Amino acid sequence: MHACSGCAKELAAAAFSSKQLAKGAGKQRCRACIDTAEAAEGGAVDGRREKELADAAAALRIAEASGDTIAVLKASSLLSALEAEAVTGMRPKVIGRGRGGSSGGRGRLPGRTGGRG
Repeated sequence: MHACSGCAKELAAAAFSSKQLAKGAGKQRCRACIDTAEAAEGGAVDGRREKELADAAAALRIAEASGDTIAVLKASSLLSALEAEAVTGMRPKVIGRGRGGSSGGRGRLPGRTGGRG
């Protein structure tokens, strides 16, 4: 018999996963407690994601009303990224600074100002 640290019940080894049994006494949780915890966590994540989407949509409406094209682009990009994450389950990945940057590429030749002529 093993004691569950979640519900404090003495249960047979079959009520625990092998990973939970390997944790040792005082740290083991039964399958029912783990399922309950995962369901509660999933609900909290879904609620947070819905709030983020609603906030991004509201920010887009405000940006559109202001007429600032940069703010509209920024807000619509954020909303698109959040919607894509909701559909695919994958977060956007920032790969790098893009082309150019302060030290990438050929840069300027010494003595040149960068203008034509």
